[in-house]
Amino acid sequence: MTATGGGRASWRVWLLSLAVPLLFGAVGVAVRDSVPETWDEQFDQDIGRFYLHRWRDGGVRALEERFIPLQRHYGPAFALVVVWTHEQLQRLGWVTNPVASHHMATLAVTCLMLWVTFWLGRRLFGTAAGLVACLVLALLPQTVAHSQNNLKDMPLAAVFTLAVFAHLLALRRDRLDAAALAL
Repeated sequence: MTATGGGRASWRVWLLSLAVPLLFGAVGVAVRDSVPETWDEQFDQDIGRFYLHRWRDGGVRALEERFIPLQRHYGPAFALVVVWTHEQLQRLGWVTNPVASHHMATLAVTCLMLWVTFWLGRRLFGTAAGLVACLVLALLPQTVAHSQNNLKDMPLAAVFTLAVFAHLLALRRDRLDAAALAL
């Protein structure tokens, strides 16, 4: 391995890469019932429920009818994931609190972002730097506060982190598939 973390990662590095995200996720699951719903979560959940259950019947016209004036709409992508995850967790009985079950998809995406941050830091500056970057990001108040109930910012941050990592891979490896992923 090189000083900047290139080369094949050993199983120890892979385990180390999972340490902070899994610990963060475990703490998030442990406190899930104490994380309240924010004022705007119902808007996003309603959008997710509409796309999941009513889009086929009404399409764009039904979407336009359901919006109140000046209501914002960030698109269906992650709202769909949140509502679907909520429904599956409720169906399986794994998370019975409906507010908490809506938060689990956002918590999972935050953990993914932490994991990618480790690998980005490792590729740029070495394993220790990757671990520190991941740990510092996990301990930031903004990350902790938004890790469960921010259906917009945490997925966006995760996609941004993935894009930066893909750009780095594309530049270092001169690979077209990584460059396409980065776009």
